[in-house]
Amino acid sequence: MSSDVPDPTDGALPEEYHRLESAVYRLLEEVAGYKARTQVAEDRAAELERALRDLGDGALDPVQMRDGLRDLEKENQELRRRLVGARDRIRRLVARFDFLREEL
Repeated sequence: MSSDVPDPTDGALPEEYHRLESAVYRLLEEVAGYKARTQVAEDRAAELERALRDLGDGALDPVQMRDGLRDLEKENQELRRRLVGARDRIRRLVARFDFLREEL
């Protein structure tokens, strides 16, 4: 009796099985990725819900937060300005050291 269907008792698996197995593994990897992304999104949603609850309860004052943010931004600008000045002074010092080294 001849048939195009392979004999499952001979241990050989058809190519379709291997393709199906590969597809299942790819799908499992995708599901794992979706689970990880879902967890990140759920954590972020919980964090935002806590922040909203704190704002609603009056634990956080939005005006105070805005003013604090402005103060921090001003301080940040001042620190950046000071860093630029410090870098310039360091460059001048390095240039002086290089000059002195060449003179010796």
